[in-house]
Amino acid sequence: MINYCKVIIKHFNNIYINELTTETIQNYLNGLPKNRSKEFITLYFNAALNKAVDLDIIKKNPFNAVIKDKKIKFKRNAFTYAEQQLLLEHIKGTELEANTLCYLMLGCRPNELPTKNDFILEDNLVHIYGTKNESSQHRVVDISEEFANYLTNYFKTNNLLKYSIFQARYAKLCNKIGLKPDVYILRHTFASNMRIMGADMKQVAYYMGHSSIKITMDIYTDIDRSLTKEKLLNLYEDYYYIIKTFQYLRLNG
Repeated sequence: MINYCKVIIKHFNNIYINELTTETIQNYLNGLPKNRSKEFITLYFNAALNKAVDLDIIKKNPFNAVIKDKKIKFKRNAFTYAEQQLLLEHIKGTELEANTLCYLMLGCRPNELPTKNDFILEDNLVHIYGTKNESSQHRVVDISEEFANYLTNYFKTNNLLKYSIFQARYAKLCNKIGLKPDVYILRHTFASNMRIMGADMKQVAYYMGHSSIKITMDIYTDIDRSLTKEKLLNLYEDYYYIIKTFQYLRLNG
């Protein structure tokens, strides 16, 4: 988020926020290439102006009248139910299993995978420390008792693989079984699965370190109509945590 905000501030550094007009914003967006960065800039810019309205800094959000691009159609960003079945079948009992499941249960970025000390298994909690290049936000992710028990047994004799080692071996496996080898897809899959589980998407956005629920919903969440909550619970042996209340403030007690 920080990098995109810097881009916006740098472009409009000589303009006060109450002097921004729809035309000014439209011209700026029209000059950007249609890619994923433009989507993020659009989301963050609009969110910042909405916040300014909430704080009564400006009376009206000039972004409301901006003509936005149609949502860019990226290749599927989350594994389908069938792909998840295939992946779990091939990682079961291997050195890749624990790392892969952690990404699927925590929704962290590839280089945010916690260390063993970040897991508080007695309370079913995991600390995630944000990356410097995207977000420094520290959040606490709830995990199910079943997944906590799995990790407790795993950590008795094992540690999670270092990211560079995991990435190389995970990519090799995915290429072998015909899946996209990008570890980031596991993060997208977490968001999509949590939506199927009926989770409060504000909570999911917090778990993922997003500043806006719109990012979580529009970019990270795919719809697989073959998926159901029951199928996911069965596929993952009840590892997924069922969010009952929105509790992102638990860091403050």
